[in-house]
Amino acid sequence: MNFLIRRKNRIINIVPFPVAFFIVGSPDRHFTVARTIFDDVALASLAPISMPTCAGAEEDISARMDTGAKRYLKAMVTKGEVRGGDTMDIILRRAGASTQRAQAFLGAVRPNIDPRQMKVGNQYTFWTAPDGEILRFEYKKGPTEFIRADLTGQSWKFRKISVPIERVEATLSGSLEGSLWNSFIEAGADPDLIMGFTDLFAWDIDFAHESQPGDEFRVVYERLYVNGKFIGNGKIKAASYKDREETHWAFYYGGATSGYYDIKGNNIRKSFLRSPLDFTRVTSNFSYSRRHPVTNQVKAHLGVDFGAPSGTPVKSVADGTVTMAGYNGAAGKM
Repeated sequence: MNFLIRRKNRIINIVPFPVAFFIVGSPDRHFTVARTIFDDVALASLAPISMPTCAGAEEDISARMDTGAKRYLKAMVTKGEVRGGDTMDIILRRAGASTQRAQAFLGAVRPNIDPRQMKVGNQYTFWTAPDGEILRFEYKKGPTEFIRADLTGQSWKFRKISVPIERVEATLSGSLEGSLWNSFIEAGADPDLIMGFTDLFAWDIDFAHESQPGDEFRVVYERLYVNGKFIGNGKIKAASYKDREETHWAFYYGGATSGYYDIKGNNIRKSFLRSPLDFTRVTSNFSYSRRHPVTNQVKAHLGVDFGAPSGTPVKSVADGTVTMAGYNGAAGKM
């Protein structure tokens, strides 16, 4: 314990002195002995304090810092995002690294970071010394993981750092008024949650043309946060979809046989999907007497046409072997 006593404009320090003792007897005697010991220690410790100046303290700190730490104080920090067409060499030049230093860094970074897998929009930070030498590099692979490279002597030390994720359980529910997509959006869902929900019931429901106004949906899912910032949705924990005939259930089980199960404990994955696309619109249904939109002739349409944006993944509805892939006249690409 430190005490400062101001006496005649002079600062006096009472230095703490470790004293171990046992006191036996009456309470009054305890106090007397303890006070005597404390007074003796305090009186023997009276001495003026030497107060260093701020400048002196700064010089002392600087003297104790190693050369590497001093270089960090003068380093130029460059932050940026990966742009379309960027290579690691372009990013290094943008950070102000000399050509020689950049080549040395590239040789060290390749075994740990594949520049070809750096995605547009991912963030990076460089610490560069005044002479152009790279001291540190951080690459944010995603919201929860980044890679740090530190120059230690003549070699580089790489390590992966994971950011803790906070998982918050949320519930969303509603009923269909119009399309399934718009109903989910109005209830507060984002596209990822909608696609995840429709994927769960893809073996039982063809949402493209079986969903009807008045159908009810409910989903319990995780919202993920990093440092208080929402970064996306996590796993769907439970979901239900009630149509005019029945209620479909999906519950996540994370044991040895992890997956989604219905209310009876059966795995909801079946042999056949109800639709080859995640969620889209049907432009023309299967029919034995459909009027052709171009020729205006009535003839059978032995298939289902889907309308979807370019690049939409198409799934096989069951296991099998591809027997043909190419252009097939009026059927187009198959």
